[in-house]
Amino acid sequence: FTSVTSTSAGQGTTNKSLAVVGTGFVSGIAATFSGSGITVDSTVFVSSTSATVYVDISAGAATGARNLTLTNTDAGNVTAASAFTVNASPTFTSITPANRGQNAVSQNLAVVGTGFESGANATFSGTGITVNSTTFNSATSLTVNVTLASNATTGARSVTITNPDGGGITTSSAFTVNAAPTFTSVTPTSCGQGTTNKSL
Repeated sequence: FTSVTSTSAGQGTTNKSLAVVGTGFVSGIAATFSGSGITVDSTVFVSSTSATVYVDISAGAATGARNLTLTNTDAGNVTAASAFTVNASPTFTSITPANRGQNAVSQNLAVVGTGFESGANATFSGTGITVNSTTFNSATSLTVNVTLASNATTGARSVTITNPDGGGITTSSAFTVNAAPTFTSVTPTSCGQGTTNKSL
């Protein structure tokens, strides 16, 4: 064993690709990790010096260093101590404002939580909410700029915050799309030049 890249990933990561470098790999090589909460979906043999390991990390996986074991089909194996680390997923406390109306353009939403990393991004369930940008302010603060379509479905939406290491958190019903106002008529429909204090 020489290296694994990436060397860490967050709780809640799915289908994470890890590039493993070493020597003496054979077709059928398998990877396992110490502890619980890391599921190896597949180990793909690339060459005698390279393999790709795809993993899922459960939301409740214990954080910290893990050993990585590589086992050939003849049972020959090597264990690399503390080769991989499970990072804590971010947490979500609040989003302000927690609602916006249909047709709202370029609205800034302040997201508060913990464990945010530079490059974190926000997404919303359903359709009709476009995230224009997610700005990292600190480990506890993000600013999310959104635009809501005129036909965005009204009601509660889940908000998902995902760090670059793949760790994320989804909070149900954290944000609400409100119905836009409707227009029926204005009476009277006209008035003269110089009119003052006209009631419509």
